[in-house]
Amino acid sequence: MYTIKKKLNLKLAKLVIQKRPLIKYNQNAN
Repeated sequence: MYTIKKKLNLKLAKLVIQKRPLIKYNQNAN
């Protein structure tokens, strides 16, 4: 159970990291 949770957290973290530059880019564009 613990390892599965850890993997999910890593996936979420990666998604957040991927989305952050897009958010910054959109703010700069506006």
